[in-house]
Amino acid sequence: MDSGLSANGGKRSPERTSTGTSPEHRRGDHLGESRRGTLVTALLRLHRPLLVAAAFSAVVAVVATIGYFVDDRTLVGVPIWHKAAKFGVSITIYTLTIAWMLTFLPSRSRFARVIGTIIAFGITVELVLIVLQIIRGQMSHFNVRTVFDAAVYYGMGGFIVAVWIANLILGIVLAVRRLPDRGIAAGIRWGTVIGLIGMAIAFLMTVGEFEIVDMDAAEAQGLAGAHSVGAVDGGPTMPITGWNTQAGDIRVPHFVGLHALQIIPAFALGLVLLGRKWPRLHPESTRVGLVRIFALFYFGIVAVTAAQAISGQSILETDLRTLGVVAGLVVAAGLGSWAVLARSRQGTST
Repeated sequence: MDSGLSANGGKRSPERTSTGTSPEHRRGDHLGESRRGTLVTALLRLHRPLLVAAAFSAVVAVVATIGYFVDDRTLVGVPIWHKAAKFGVSITIYTLTIAWMLTFLPSRSRFARVIGTIIAFGITVELVLIVLQIIRGQMSHFNVRTVFDAAVYYGMGGFIVAVWIANLILGIVLAVRRLPDRGIAAGIRWGTVIGLIGMAIAFLMTVGEFEIVDMDAAEAQGLAGAHSVGAVDGGPTMPITGWNTQAGDIRVPHFVGLHALQIIPAFALGLVLLGRKWPRLHPESTRVGLVRIFALFYFGIVAVTAAQAISGQSILETDLRTLGVVAGLVVAAGLGSWAVLARSRQGTST
């Protein structure tokens, strides 16, 4: 007769099984496995060539960081592996961002496969050529001293133009496509537009109609462009970024603008996560409004840093007028955000 007692005299727990594992514990295990499986599945759904490009650039970033400390060679006043380390990190983030953006297109979309492959191939070729020139002890950008160096430089330029055009096409496709969340959609669209502007700012460093750098000094060194405005490249620079500390540097607005592609969508995604605990952020219209305000503020910062660089002013020597403009942008963004949230509160209270 079953007395309902276990062998040790205590009551037999109805939750225990023959294996000694409770159903709750098994459900926890299954939940963990499900989450891990979901993560793996999500990673496998990402564009393979872009994942390969991201992995390759991450390896380059690690190798270049090691080279930064063990290779005592310098180029234009900075450690020779400096550019490869920066580009490795930047390209890793960039390719993963594009891979994520492509998930908003049908999984079997031929367009997504082609556009992602073009971007992955073009950006990887640029990084390979940068490393090649480092091994040779030569500049990769602006270097036209020899036929080979010129071929490398203009080849890089051609691939980057192809990447820029591919980004533009992808941005247009995502702009007209209905995405699951309007806030994230706004983040992707604004981030793409400002990111493309940031990429285009790089053309200010080269010979051409919009030439603003000292090309006479550059050409005297066998170069077809420069980063600095108001001084020649190779002077005192900031650590890590390598930006000129005594003159304007076009790389500042180029960097800020380019990474709008990650920062603005990340802001939109952050609002979605905050909306789970803050009811005011539940409405999509509220999050769209906040994303727009943040994007306009961000674009204002890109414009300010571009004007500062073009005027020959170092970012470390920001004058009161520039600081006043930035303060105005902060106040405007704050007031705009307050208005959007106030309207959201009125909507939720009615």
